[in-house]
Amino acid sequence: MAALSEAVYRTVRGDVPVGQVGPVLFHEHLISDASAWNPDPDLRCTNPALVTAELRLAAADGVGLLVDATPIDFGRDLGALAEASAHSGVPVVAGTGFYREISYPAWLDEWDEERLAQRFVDDIVVGPDGSGIRAGVIGEVGCSETMTPRERRVLTAAAIAQQRTGAAIVTHTQEGHGALEQLEFLLGQGAEPARVIVGHLDCVGDVRVALEVIALGANVGYDRIGLTQYVSDEERAADIARLVDAGHAERVMLSGDQARPSQYRANGGDGFGKVLLRFVPLLRRIGLPDETIDQLLIANPRRILGLHPPQ
Repeated sequence: MAALSEAVYRTVRGDVPVGQVGPVLFHEHLISDASAWNPDPDLRCTNPALVTAELRLAAADGVGLLVDATPIDFGRDLGALAEASAHSGVPVVAGTGFYREISYPAWLDEWDEERLAQRFVDDIVVGPDGSGIRAGVIGEVGCSETMTPRERRVLTAAAIAQQRTGAAIVTHTQEGHGALEQLEFLLGQGAEPARVIVGHLDCVGDVRVALEVIALGANVGYDRIGLTQYVSDEERAADIARLVDAGHAERVMLSGDQARPSQYRANGGDGFGKVLLRFVPLLRRIGLPDETIDQLLIANPRRILGLHPPQ
C-alpha cells in the first residue's frame, strides 16, 4: 500500500499543503449561473475579472482560501475559476456534484449511481475531460425539504466518490430542514461522517439540529453568515458559542454562501471578507478567544477538507 502524503487542499491550480493556508471560507460561489432553472439575474456570476477583483479584496481582508461549492448544474466553470485564482493569487478549491432536483439536467436520469460517482471521481483525480483543472470537494450536493429518489441517487454517488477519493462532502439543505434525513441517508450509503459538512444549519434557528448532526459524527455548516433574512448574525454567534461550550468547536465550519453579484463589494455589498471583518469581531465580543476562532477558520478546514494523495 502506498504511503500517504501530507494533507493538501486540491485547488484549481494544483495541490497546496494545508499548512501554507490561513483562514478558509468553505462554502462560497465565485463563478455560477442558475439561469437554466431560475430567472433571477442576480443568480448569475460569470465575470472572471470581477471575481478576480473581489478575491483580491478578500485576500486583503485576511481570507486564505475559498471553496467554490458551485455544482455542475449551477453553472460551474473550472476554467474561469482557474483564471480568477491565477490573476488574484488566491487559492480556490472547486466542487463537483449536482445541486438538487430543481436544477438537474434531463440527461441525469440516464446515469446510474456508479456512472455519477465515476464522474465525481474523475473531476477530483484528473479534472473533467482530462483538463487537469481538478475539483477538491464533493458538493454542494443537496436535497429538497423532503428527499426525492433522484436526489438519493446523487447522494449515493457522492458517498461512493468519497470512499474512492477521501474528499469531503459539502451538502445543501433547505435552510437546515431535512438535515438529519439527508445525513442519515449519506451515512447509510457509506459516507464518512467526519468528512461530511451539513450545510445551512445556521438558518433553521434551532441549535438542537446542529447538536443532532454532531451526535452522528458529522460537521455543521454555519455558512450563511451575513444573510440575516434567515436569522441574525447575533443568533448565529450565540449558537456557535453554545456549540463551543458543549465541546464541539472541532465540528463547526464558517462561510458566507455568497452567490449574487449584488453581494460583491464592487456593487455595494459586503464581499467575501464579511466573515472576517464583521462576524469574527462579533465572536470575540461574546467571549470566543482567538484560539477558538482559529480552530473554526483554519484548523477545522485543514482536517476536514484536506486530501491525502498517495505518494
